[in-house]
Amino acid sequence: MIHLTKPVYMQAMAGVALWTLIVPLALAGSYADRPESSDLNETVEKAIAGGYALVERDTVVGRSVGFFPYCGHGQSYFSSLQAELECLPGLYINHASGPLNTNDTGWLYFTLAAWRAEAGLSINGFRRRAEPGGEYSYGYSQAGDIIGSWIFEDIEAGYSALKWTVWANYSKVSAETRRYGDRDTTSYAAAVAGWNAAAWNGDSGGAIYNVQASKGLTSWGNIAFSSARSRSKISVNALPPIARSMDIYLFPINYGYGLFLDFDSTGCADFGKWYRHGTVSEFSGSTYTTDYIGDINTCPLTLAGLYDSAPNNAYSFYVSYACLLMKWNFIQP
Repeated sequence: MIHLTKPVYMQAMAGVALWTLIVPLALAGSYADRPESSDLNETVEKAIAGGYALVERDTVVGRSVGFFPYCGHGQSYFSSLQAELECLPGLYINHASGPLNTNDTGWLYFTLAAWRAEAGLSINGFRRRAEPGGEYSYGYSQAGDIIGSWIFEDIEAGYSALKWTVWANYSKVSAETRRYGDRDTTSYAAAVAGWNAAAWNGDSGGAIYNVQASKGLTSWGNIAFSSARSRSKISVNALPPIARSMDIYLFPINYGYGLFLDFDSTGCADFGKWYRHGTVSEFSGSTYTTDYIGDINTCPLTLAGLYDSAPNNAYSFYVSYACLLMKWNFIQP
């Protein structure tokens, strides 16, 4: 059953009033493509709710297709809902099997078939019926079809399966770097002391989150230690007025500095793989700014195990871009 908010219910009642002007209640039962008069109120309410549900789901993926309160346009209204609904699965994350593909290199979006399966729809699409008690056929509603409960059940099941999207509208703010490097440092202890004495400053380059550590010999034969870390906050922008929770995903890349190392035990497996860095509980509002990402004060040399007795090596963990997985709390579920 679709539960309406008060404004939607009021519009539903307006739809009923308009219907009575277009199709007299005494005649409604004589049309195969109209509901019986006793079902009219519920039919209008459900039709309006279906339109509002799709408006919500269009909004979060940047589509702008409007649906007007149902007022007796019959199958053309339902077919427009169904057609728009089938445009959306490829823009939504497959929350049942994803959100990432099997090797974590990309997002897993719904295919039409996967969405139908998740929604419990027929593999052939939406149910139709042209004769009372007849067999179902499948596709979009057509002139002469009966307007029955199966139309609403399929539409509701279809939009209820669309829950998560990727949000790419963000900016990097409050970006800072902390670094230490000395080609003449001859001991691990001196290098760590140098790191501890360093301060955060406002130059992080292109990194959202970056950790580096290296130990090696200079051309003068001296031991050289270096370490660096960048931290940033992410500001999420232009969010629609629909409550949501959010998972922060980051994508480390290999930009030519050393071997991959998960310094901070994030769970990331390698360069070129998405991983979930953190979760933000449900919030509203058009913007949101995270806490610092990568704000750890332990020297990267320590995290990499590059002590005096360790072999010379270089390691890095470098993130230049992020994606935000939005888990929407739609008003129409």
